[in-house]
Amino acid sequence: MSTVKTKIEEKIVLDYIKNNFDSSVTNLKFIDGGETSQAFSFDTNTGSFVIRVNKSDRAFYKDAYAYDHFACEAIPIPKIIEIGKLDDNFSFAISKKAEGRHITDLTEIEYQNIFPELMRILDAIHIVDITDSTGYGKWNLDGEGKYDSWHECIMSIKNSPDREDIFKNTFLERDIWDSICIKIEELSSYCPEDRYLIHGDYGNNNAVSDGEQITGVFDWADSMYGDPVYDVAWLTFWHKSPEKIKQIEDYYINRGIENFSERLLCYKLRIGLSSISFYAFSNQKNKYDSIKERMLNLIN
Repeated sequence: MSTVKTKIEEKIVLDYIKNNFDSSVTNLKFIDGGETSQAFSFDTNTGSFVIRVNKSDRAFYKDAYAYDHFACEAIPIPKIIEIGKLDDNFSFAISKKAEGRHITDLTEIEYQNIFPELMRILDAIHIVDITDSTGYGKWNLDGEGKYDSWHECIMSIKNSPDREDIFKNTFLERDIWDSICIKIEELSSYCPEDRYLIHGDYGNNNAVSDGEQITGVFDWADSMYGDPVYDVAWLTFWHKSPEKIKQIEDYYINRGIENFSERLLCYKLRIGLSSISFYAFSNQKNKYDSIKERMLNLIN
């Protein structure tokens, strides 16, 4: 289990909602998933909601920014109702509940039914007008990107200030890290300086469907500006089904995107490298080993 996952007693959350949000709260339920925040759904006389709890409120404010600037009929982002402090240690965000189940929990028939919409929403994200912002990479709470170029963002993985501490204090393997970094740098020459909105964590546990349509796309904490193929890499990197991976990648291959395979591999390796660093830091050895094997298979 992750050592950085937020853990909080259900009673604390229930009492806070009753005393500070809506005393008619019922049906508080733990929501599985996520590496850092802890989430619960609940009902009141006025509707259904989700409360997420974390030690940091940064992700919550990025979700609020995403709703204010990107939500539209084509991109169903749940509205953030309230952000605040649960106590001295935890922040919270309450949002409208998107009815349905995570994409990963759908039956095969349900998944195939919503697949065209899954792709349409991703296309809609990639054509959002972001001309009133600047920069590349993860955007801050003002909507401004961190880097001056997409290449700088990609290669920033090499320059993490706490990397040496992770090598020293965890099971992160330097030889694996260095070899993957070299491959990413080689492939980065194929990556264009495109600047589009990227969700950064699309699908799977961050999209909800009722089996007929997608009802919500959330968790914009890792959203960036850059090459939209990054979102394709993320969506396929975390899929376990070879058939679904091929289905998604074929959707884009059929568009004749320039250097698509090289760009896709570059971003998959970068996602994998960031992931093994996180899993080492959070002491999740099984997940670390799984992602390491997946990356090595990609380059062998």
